[in-house]
Amino acid sequence: MEKIRSLLVPTDLSPRADHALTRALMLARTHGAGVTLQHVVEPGADTDTLPEPWMRELFGAAGSPTETLRQRAEAALRAKLTEMAPAGAQTEVSVGVPFVEIIRAARERNAELVVLGAHGGHYIREWLLGTTAERVIRKGDRPVLVVKKPPRGPYRRLLVAVDFSETSKRALALAVRMAPKARVALLNVYDFGLAEPLRAGGTTSGELLRLQQTYEQQRRERLVTFAREAGLDPDKAQLLVRYGYPGLVINAVAAEQRAHLVAVGTQGLSGLRYVLLGSVAEHVLRESRSDVLAVHPGVVAFELP
Repeated sequence: MEKIRSLLVPTDLSPRADHALTRALMLARTHGAGVTLQHVVEPGADTDTLPEPWMRELFGAAGSPTETLRQRAEAALRAKLTEMAPAGAQTEVSVGVPFVEIIRAARERNAELVVLGAHGGHYIREWLLGTTAERVIRKGDRPVLVVKKPPRGPYRRLLVAVDFSETSKRALALAVRMAPKARVALLNVYDFGLAEPLRAGGTTSGELLRLQQTYEQQRRERLVTFAREAGLDPDKAQLLVRYGYPGLVINAVAAEQRAHLVAVGTQGLSGLRYVLLGSVAEHVLRESRSDVLAVHPGVVAFELP
């Protein structure tokens, strides 16, 4: 199994962001990967604008200029590494727009995975998802792991959403690399859009049920082929086909399976950039209680300023 070699861990230095660092360090130990801990100071920032009391306490007196905040962030990152990270881990403090600097650092350091923390409970706060994590996922070209819970060991149960695209194949491959000993479930969610036209044309409910069952069986067979093409033994994976809206069904099945990690692609077979992220992956990110791995098609989507 190919190892993951480089991890980027952006942090706002909050206590909850330590969950992402802890998970990243677990992955680093498993793979022998390098770790870079990053903090971004926004231009013109001062402590009066920091949203939470712990931030103002960490960074010092009100009105501190950007350069002072940058220096204090560097000291805080070094202290964090001394406390949590192995020798050889690196730090980076950038000044700029957070999502731009995260994407820039990921490209410059050739990070194979960006590991971000979620804000409390089982939701990503709207301000984080809308301004940083979502933008890194939408505009970046590196896989992003969003950590929802305090890590309690390696991932043991994976759920991979499959739409039979190359992107979902990439999501499966990376999820298995991250957790090679985990139990894997592949989930395909479909919408049987022919039901209403067929019913209007006189097809009986029994006939519709048989057609739907045949359709599901065909999709199970496609899952078998998909798993083999991705290098996964289908006999060692759970193959699931469900009907409904993908975002809702993925989260419901993740809860059923008690999945530790849900992997989704950010571009499906439609070929429309971000269509999956906008309608499905975003729903999974917001509502999932599990950690979420969002994987890109592998093309540069955003030219940095």
